This record gives sequence, structure tokens and C-alpha cells, in this order.
Amino acid sequence: MLGLGNARMNQLEAENRRLRAELLAQTQRAEAQSRIIANLRRENATAALQLTQLAAVATVATQQAQA
Repeated sequence: MLGLGNARMNQLEAENRRLRAELLAQTQRAEAQSRIIANLRRENATAALQLTQLAAVATVATQQAQA
């Protein structure tokens, strides 16, 4: 009977190791995705600022052309 208990314990330990490895991999992917999202947000903010500046320049140029 003890042999069956040990076999089950070994099976559970193997499953535990597999699940821990899977959790670690998922955590690493989530962290990588969080970094990607942060970078995209910074790029978006920079692009929005550049667009605002370009619109201001275009407005001034239009006003000067009409003067």
C-alpha cells in the first residue's frame, strides 16, 4: 500500500512542478506585455504631442498666408 501512496505523491509533486513552471511562464508573459503596453502608451503620448505641435504650426502658417 505504501508504494501506491508514494506513486501518487510523486505524481502530485510532478504536477505541482509543472503547474509552477506554467505559472512562472504566464507571469513572465504578463510582465512582458505590461512593459509593451507602457511603451506603447509613451509612444502614443509622444505622437499626440507631435500632432498638437504640427496643428499649431499649420494654424500659424494658415494665418500668415491669409494676412
